[in-house]
Amino acid sequence: MANGITSEAGKSRKIDYNFIENNTGAREYYWKVKNSDDSEAPRGEITLNQTKNSPESTAFPSDSYVECYAVSNEICIARNKLPVKII
Repeated sequence: MANGITSEAGKSRKIDYNFIENNTGAREYYWKVKNSDDSEAPRGEITLNQTKNSPESTAFPSDSYVECYAVSNEICIARNKLPVKII
């Protein structure tokens, strides 16, 4: 059995991304939400201080990920990537 967020017809799947602990001291955070290039609705934009949609939702299966970049004085000082499988 595959682990992931299901996207069955008639079901709404939403996920909100934020920090559990933030000790970077950065003033800017860039968020990237990327799904499979072969998805019915491919994405890959990078946005400042929050994801493009908050919360994020989808109806299309994909192997996705979200990545956050902490930026201070125009230098990336930390980053984290989280895989998200939509099944």
